[in-house]
Order: sequence, then structure tokens, then C-alpha cells
Amino acid sequence: MRGWAARLAAVVALVVLVSGCSVGPIRRPAPTKVPSAPSDQQEDVSGAQSPKPPLPPDETRRSRVPVPAGYGQHQIEFTDAAHGYAVFTNCPPGPADGPKADCPAILLVTADGGRSWQPLRHPRPRAKNHQLYAEGSNLVLLAEPYGWWTSTDRGRTFKAAPATADGVPVVYRKLFGRFQVCCDEGTPQVGEWVDDRFRPVPTQPMVPGLNMVAHTGGRLFVSGLRDGQPYAAYSYDLGQTWRSMTVAAPDSPLSVLRLEVAAFDGGAWLIGHGDDRMAFPQLWQLSGGTAWERVRVAGQPAQVGGVAVIGAGMLAVTGPGGSGVIGEGQYHDLGWPLGGGFVRTLSDGTLFSAHKSDGSVWLGIGIYGERRWIRVVLEKQE
Repeated sequence: MRGWAARLAAVVALVVLVSGCSVGPIRRPAPTKVPSAPSDQQEDVSGAQSPKPPLPPDETRRSRVPVPAGYGQHQIEFTDAAHGYAVFTNCPPGPADGPKADCPAILLVTADGGRSWQPLRHPRPRAKNHQLYAEGSNLVLLAEPYGWWTSTDRGRTFKAAPATADGVPVVYRKLFGRFQVCCDEGTPQVGEWVDDRFRPVPTQPMVPGLNMVAHTGGRLFVSGLRDGQPYAAYSYDLGQTWRSMTVAAPDSPLSVLRLEVAAFDGGAWLIGHGDDRMAFPQLWQLSGGTAWERVRVAGQPAQVGGVAVIGAGMLAVTGPGGSGVIGEGQYHDLGWPLGGGFVRTLSDGTLFSAHKSDGSVWLGIGIYGERRWIRVVLEKQE
């Protein structure tokens, strides 16, 4: 284990030992103190940290995949530490709307964290645009302009999915959670997906610019953004009634506002960006369940590639200046080998990052700031 993250893991292990329960979806209190940065982490007088050199992977999973020459890695997605999908395409040169613009695609699946990959039958292997979306055992393929295909058994079987009025099928919408702000047409509403029907909650929240909803701890939280200002509300009774929440004013107007909840313990954050999406975001953390407290971060990097909620009041951060975590108002550069790419938290708490530059994928196995970094590499059989 490395640096302060090792000490944090020891705290978690002690909690597990005392409680007699295994680490899992059971919510546990956050550690009372985030350990300080390692002694070799130097800071200048302004608080900005000198980037640490990236650590090597703890493990590299390199697999030869049944893909012929001429195909390139188009998209790769994981739903948890074990299950993932990849799409390779071979697109001819020329305009995308030309008569010969259809690209053949090859679809692959892994069930062992990228150690091995098997081909799946693609229901529409030739299309102008291929996209893949996955959550749990559900897989959705877009083969534009020909339509959508869905699978509920991790790609073993597919069926065509009719699009709704907004051009996407219901199963695609349902990938993004039980409660959603929906839909693209008309006035946004908070609702719940029940079977294949979207049912608005009994009372809609009076939140300007309503854009996101999250369900955690038996409550619904919503966020909104209008004229650069954030707004929020919560409901204890699944939308029967709503109460406004105090959101500390931002330092500058926002263009984007995200409401994110940790998969491990349900901790919630608001993450706001201005016009410069690479600039360090403005942050709010749920405080006492009724207000959003502004979080200012000492030593924060000037630019970020991605921010993900990881539980215990912490955020994972990637960027050109290094990768690490934010905890208790301090940025800790841990030297994670993620570069400046995006980062996302999967359903089991695993961190996922994909690099377009070399086609590799990173899986961060563990909890909080203690991660084993697995590099997944797919090599074509050329």
C-alpha cells in the first residue's frame, strides 16, 4: 500500500473488524480524519503541489482479441470490475454521409476484468455510427441511422428497440437510474421508471433550471441551474412534498452543474463548471442533509480532466498535473497513472478511465483512496 492511502485502508479494515461485517453496500461513517499528504509530497508557499510522477500499474492485463487488420478500437466500456464491452470499427475514407460510409463493427465482451475477451454477434454490424451503452446486465447498441438494439443478458441475445418521441428507446433511458429528470422534449420533470413507463412524482419541485435528481438515504435530491446560479431541493417522501435547500453562492457563474452520489456510501456532491471545462470546478458537499456547503480545496490543481465521487467525503481527480483525491478540503496528488483523461465511478465503486491516445483502459480496484491500478490492453491479431 502506498502513502497515506495505506493508513486510510487500515482505518477501514478496523471498522470492518469491529463491526463484524464485510465491506459492501452497507453504509459506514466516513473516517474522522483524512491523513496528511506523504512526506515526499512537496508544496510551494501558495499551496499548489508539484505533480508526482505517475506510478506504474499494479497489474497489466494484455489480451489478443479476434480483430483483423484495418479495424481500430472505437469504444470500450466497463460496468463493474469484471464486466466490460469493446467495439472495433473499420470505417472507409470519405464523407460520413456518402454511399459507402457504413462501417463494419466487431463487438467483444469480457467477464474477467479484461483478462480475456470473446466475440458477440452484433445485431447490425454495418452502420454509419456505432455507439455502446451498458449498465449491469443491460447492453444498448446504436447503429445509426438504422436503429437501436438492446440486450438484457450481457449481449448473448438482442432485440430491436423502437425509439420514443425523443428518438431514443425506453431501455436507454432506464440505464441512467430509477429516478430521473426527463425528458428532452417539453418541461423537465422528476419521475420514476416503473417497468417501461416514466411516472412523474406527485409534486414537482420548484427549482429553477431543474436538471438532475439523485436518490440516496431514502431521500430525493434535485439540482437546477439558471443564469449561472445553482439551486437545490430535497424530498423525504419520494416527491410528495419538497423543501428548498441552501446552496452557498458560487464564486463565478456556472455553465454546467452535476449532482453526483457515491456508490459506496451515498455521499452527495454538487460539481459546477464555468465556460472553461478544464478549469478546476466549484464544489459543494451535502451538509446535514438539508444544505449544500461550499468546499474550498487547498493545493488544488489548475486544470482537471475528470472528477468522480468515491465516498467517505472524497473525490477522485485527474488532470494534466497529476491524479489523486480531494478530502477534507485538501488535494492529495497520489501519482495515479491516469494522465489527464476522464474518470468515472462504476456501480461497484471501481474507478474507470479510458485513454484515447493508446487505447488502454484503467480500472482502480478498491475503496476511497486505496486502489490497485489495473491496465487493460487489447491487442489485435495482426
